[in-house]
Amino acid sequence: MSLAVFSFGYFESVLNLSRGIKNDGYSITEAGVYYNGKKIKEADKETFTPITFNKKHENGDDYIIKTRYAKDHQHVFYYKDIVQGASPDDFSPVDLKNLDAYWKDEKSIFLSGKVLPGANEKNFKFLNAKYGPYMSVAIDDQVNLVYHNDKIIADADASTFEIVISLFYKDNQNIYDGIYLKKVMGIDVASFRVIENSDHYITDKNGLYEVRIDSKEEIVRALKIEGAGHETFRSLDRGYYKDEFRVYWISHQGTRVKGVPKTKVLKNVDYATFTVTGYDQATKSEAKDKNHRYLDGEIVK
Repeated sequence: MSLAVFSFGYFESVLNLSRGIKNDGYSITEAGVYYNGKKIKEADKETFTPITFNKKHENGDDYIIKTRYAKDHQHVFYYKDIVQGASPDDFSPVDLKNLDAYWKDEKSIFLSGKVLPGANEKNFKFLNAKYGPYMSVAIDDQVNLVYHNDKIIADADASTFEIVISLFYKDNQNIYDGIYLKKVMGIDVASFRVIENSDHYITDKNGLYEVRIDSKEEIVRALKIEGAGHETFRSLDRGYYKDEFRVYWISHQGTRVKGVPKTKVLKNVDYATFTVTGYDQATKSEAKDKNHRYLDGEIVK
């Protein structure tokens, strides 16, 4: 940034303050309505008001929650931009606990100031994922849509759609990844489950799979781990897992070979006495059995 640009910006900020215009958030003056020091030309200063909500702290004190929206007698604004098609008379949040998420009026649903295609107050349901992005559905006689934020998940069935965890969704026919919104191929939907306490493994009636996120090709792969006991496979800690016969470890670092699981079977481990201890500075290890100590899936020499 040049000195001239910096100086002009500083001068403009000082000038705004001298005229009663805040450089952060909304300001209403005799000259008009401003957001972050910039005038909103379409806003009516006589009826303009930021949309806020009064809340109470646990101690009983009142406080105000600001939102990203404001309105006047004619428009709804998202920050400084007009929300096209929104009615200021009945514009409100779908869920008062999620004011940054979906909003509605009598005819439409909105997210981040944009209309959600196909959704309206009567057919819309906010699923409110515990983790990750906003998930919702719209379903009626003419619409059957699933939304990931404002993106439609192609071919997903809204009537049976559910959130498994943040990385996986499913309906009655398919498993979907929660990153690229594509189908995870080769998995039996009816018997699909995520291994408890792990986002890295899933299982179905046919086997155990390592979840691989391929950011280059924008797909989530399910790589089968041959020989693993998919019914007994369970998480220990620090990347270690067990089934009824073997101990496993997975690295989340290093080079990943396409189509090849990174999960490795620990060799020469005493299965019965293997336990994850947490990192021990004295021995520089994190797991042990009666014969060895281990770090990152390897025997500590």
